Amino acid sequence: MAFFLSVIIPVYNGEAYLQNAILSIINQRNFRDCEIILVDDGSTDASAGICDSFSEKYDNIITVHQKNSGVSVARNNGLKMASKDRIAFLDADDYFMPDAFEKFGQYDADMICFDFSKGNGGCISEFVNFDFTQRDTFKDTLYPAMALSDAFFNCWNKIYKKDIIDKYGLRFEPGLKYGEDMKFVYEYIKVMNTFSFIREPLYFYNVNENSTTNNIVNEYEIYRSLYLWLCEYFKSVDCDHEKCQRMIESNFVYKSWMAVSAIGKKKFISGVNKLRNMLNDDLFISLYEKEGYDNFQSRYDSLVDRQIKNRNAIALMAICKIYNKRGNSK
Repeated sequence: MAFFLSVIIPVYNGEAYLQNAILSIINQRNFRDCEIILVDDGSTDASAGICDSFSEKYDNIITVHQKNSGVSVARNNGLKMASKDRIAFLDADDYFMPDAFEKFGQYDADMICFDFSKGNGGCISEFVNFDFTQRDTFKDTLYPAMALSDAFFNCWNKIYKKDIIDKYGLRFEPGLKYGEDMKFVYEYIKVMNTFSFIREPLYFYNVNENSTTNNIVNEYEIYRSLYLWLCEYFKSVDCDHEKCQRMIESNFVYKSWMAVSAIGKKKFISGVNKLRNMLNDDLFISLYEKEGYDNFQSRYDSLVDRQIKNRNAIALMAICKIYNKRGNSK
């Protein structure tokens, strides 16, 4: 079945991976029914030339050059250029699996979501126990899965209908360094009617240590902001509000706990200041105490728990430093 798809690829200094990403689309069996929109976001390496060379060779590959404005603006400019019925996003350092497009063409839901691989298997299947759902059952299927995990945040393991995006004027919010995917995806879900899930990793996500996502400076502040946004989002949809709220709270506390270890890798004084901001936040402390952690797997976890409850940022930073040093010396 023909599957008319516009694939939008934001590109910024991606010369090491970009050609592989593009070829993963060109090598799809029904590539000629699709188009690739390369949005060069002011790259300073050879990426712009790579984009132009593919555009010169293929009439269904379009290159747009813009001054460096961020991934959200790049994706939005790609949406303006898209001419096909369906929309997909691909990051320049990732790629689609062989025959992925042929498998997409077997579905006709408003959103087609599929598993992805980071080299170690699927990442979403464990949170989704349904293969198809529609609006009148989102309350018991899709919304709880979204509240349970941030596995739905990504925009690139999904296929969208262009007419829905255009009808509701959906766009990525410029200027965000984290969460721009989630807000676009969740707003789309709010207005769509059907959802299909493919239990197969059809997208490979490359863990790039130099990416923005892997270089977050203010982890806790970001998790807090996303938590508050999600609270308002789930109030606005038809779901089991109490159940979803509880899941959001648990996820926020877990993410914040993980942020403690990340902060522990920073310089001592700056780390203490970040931890102090976190421990002085009554919202976090109240939710942490509500979570009731008491079954710890290690002495480190127990010590961290004690200092969080004592709101002692200096002691907490010292514990993180000691255990990070021990871990690095092994």
